Amino acid sequence: FFHPSAFAHCLPIINGIGQNDKSTEEDAICVYDGNILSIEIGPAYRLDYLKSLNRSFRFGEREITLTDTYIIDGENEIKERFVSLIEPQIMGDVVKIDDVFLKNPKGIIPKITIKEVKAHVSTVGEHNVYLIDYTMPKEDTTFTLEITM
Repeated sequence: FFHPSAFAHCLPIINGIGQNDKSTEEDAICVYDGNILSIEIGPAYRLDYLKSLNRSFRFGEREITLTDTYIIDGENEIKERFVSLIEPQIMGDVVKIDDVFLKNPKGIIPKITIKEVKAHVSTVGEHNVYLIDYTMPKEDTTFTLEITM
């Protein structure tokens, strides 16, 4: 089974550490202004050096722009992980998943890892899960992903 942890979800991984498995809804603060949904999820990581991790979603007619903004002490390795049950294809600097396109405006090309897992529903059996990892340059404090149809 693909362990139901932060590593199996579309979340940042900071220095190899995902969101704390003891996180609760109190570890996130949400604000929605009618166009942008902003969520402070830094407390869910329980890392002293992570001062803030704000994930925002800007909604357009046929696109969503996801932006993660970090306030973090020191140099850190940050991977932005996205998970798909549909096999992604890298086409230049775009990732295509069925009719959805993912693009990082800074041109970061993700690494795609295939993980074979047993389904939680016994009739499905084993299947692939695709881990799409964008590794941020160490000096960056903002990650943006444009998601279009």
